[in-house]
Amino acid sequence: MLAVVGVGVLAALAALAAQAADTRGDDMAADRLPPGPAREKRPGILAGLTPTARAAAEELDRLAQAAGLPALTWTSGRRTNVEQAAAMLSKVSRGENLFDLYKSAHDTLNALFATERTPAAWAAVLATRPPLSRHLTGEAVDVRRWGLTSGELYRLGELAIAAGWRRALLESDHLHLQL
Repeated sequence: MLAVVGVGVLAALAALAAQAADTRGDDMAADRLPPGPAREKRPGILAGLTPTARAAAEELDRLAQAAGLPALTWTSGRRTNVEQAAAMLSKVSRGENLFDLYKSAHDTLNALFATERTPAAWAAVLATRPPLSRHLTGEAVDVRRWGLTSGELYRLGELAIAAGWRRALLESDHLHLQL
């Protein structure tokens, strides 16, 4: 995972170029879309975003099309506590370290790991805490990165900042953008 803030996205994405090329894999190349309008993995992903986040997503789509990048795929937007809990548990099942991802929420993570590892149990804990993800407030969106070359990923990072996103996290299969 790579965290980038503001214009630092450029240097961080450049440093990631070799990793992106190594992890892309031939199976992801089949998922490459031709240039064109963005699509949603399921309907309504952008509808749940705040007006500012939705405008930034639409601007990023416009900029990506103008740059000739493959069509973007939005994979996640606003989430309920249950959806957030399920996403976090999925990361845990893949061996990802949530303490690295949510650095300012260790108290919440400790409470989560002290309870049963089910979406319902974790959602109950999340409901009693301040939001630990901008997905919970409609201020974040995920973009699939499969099939993007390292150069295209770098360019997408540049365009995300230009479109109004303030932070980008490069995760295993997507670029997480948040205000």
